[in-house]
Amino acid sequence: MIQTLWMDEELVCLAATHNVRVGDVLNIGQFADALHVELADISGLRPSNIDSCLVQHGLTRRVISKNLNYIAAARVVALTEAIMTLPRQMAERFVAMLPVRLVEPPKELPALKMTLIQHGLYANDPANRWLYQVLTEFANDFRR
Repeated sequence: MIQTLWMDEELVCLAATHNVRVGDVLNIGQFADALHVELADISGLRPSNIDSCLVQHGLTRRVISKNLNYIAAARVVALTEAIMTLPRQMAERFVAMLPVRLVEPPKELPALKMTLIQHGLYANDPANRWLYQVLTEFANDFRR
């Protein structure tokens, strides 16, 4: 497998518009104390970057729901007093679709590092090289 860093994405939190427990900005303590909807790693074998960050600060979060699907997770947020942490671009789309709002997460949370993964046997395949180039150009344009 060939893994290449593709792009970093800023993380934000979503909260229901009716959620008065959560302000517009969270510090790390408030973040840990909140109820959370988690996007589950399909393998379930390793902790998330968010949980690893909290452990470094001696904290854990209270997860009330684990989801593999972003829209399902966002709907849980819209109906509860829980928050969800996700990439800004996706969160902004949910704000347009559901009764949710953006909340700035603690500054300690790391950016989401996204990678491109390809099998070494197909790295020289013309279609794979084309797709890799298109995705690389997209990431470069996105950063500007």
